[in-house]
Amino acid sequence: MKSCKIRNKPLSLFQKKFNMKADPQVTPINSLRIHLENKKPLELSDFNKSFLALGNQFETFALENGNFDKSEVKLYVHQVSQGSIIIDLVEFVTAGLIPIASDVHLMIDFANHLKSIYDYFKSGKGEKPKLTVQECKDLCDIVNPVAKDANSKVTFNIVNNGNNNVTPVFIMDSIESNASQNKLKDELAELKTKEDQNMTHTAQLLSMFQIRDIDNKSGNKGTIEALFEKPLNIVFESDDIKRQMLASDLNPLKTAYIVDVVIQTVNARPVAYKIVKLHDTFPLE
Repeated sequence: MKSCKIRNKPLSLFQKKFNMKADPQVTPINSLRIHLENKKPLELSDFNKSFLALGNQFETFALENGNFDKSEVKLYVHQVSQGSIIIDLVEFVTAGLIPIASDVHLMIDFANHLKSIYDYFKSGKGEKPKLTVQECKDLCDIVNPVAKDANSKVTFNIVNNGNNNVTPVFIMDSIESNASQNKLKDELAELKTKEDQNMTHTAQLLSMFQIRDIDNKSGNKGTIEALFEKPLNIVFESDDIKRQMLASDLNPLKTAYIVDVVIQTVNARPVAYKIVKLHDTFPLE
């Protein structure tokens, strides 16, 4: 791939010259070097999402492992070099753009933190990391440019800015990136399901797919297309709600219901809507 040119301002990934560096007087001791060896032209949106996600993960890591406020610590582009895509990233405290002095190993620790997560999701090695929904999304986005480009790879290195020594931390090729993404997406689905278990979805439009006699405790099914395409079993919070929905003058199969529901699961798989409140009804025909 031909070299890219970078345009003004430190926050931009594009400057007019290669090997543009920050002022050496304020350069942190260590940089995180991302070396992306792509085989196909890289879509700009994938490139942006990848580095925004990396920045998000660094901020989260720094806040959890250092004494910083959220607005204080950021990841910045320090140098962009020719040769596929090579970008050096450094950490700064935003006030005055000075290096983070409290922990010179922060960037090294962050790189090893990423390695441990990807090692687990591509091979199952090590302890399972505790991730949030947003962290799963970010970790998928970071390796997405490689996952989409067969035979490409990305290398994460630590560069000592004093002596220019480069220490490899880990490499992700397209196969490993795809494998990690697939496992991360499974984890994301499971986390979302757990969130749904503790969340009341308010004012949802429900249509009944199947109904049973008012005295039957099972067999009723309904669809809320905003949540899941397929119908799920219906469980009622109270007999009063059940009577309002199934024993009124309206035909339940030709009626739309505005309800608050909680999604119930078995082995992290959605199996039922628990209706906790009925707001309104109106005919479908």
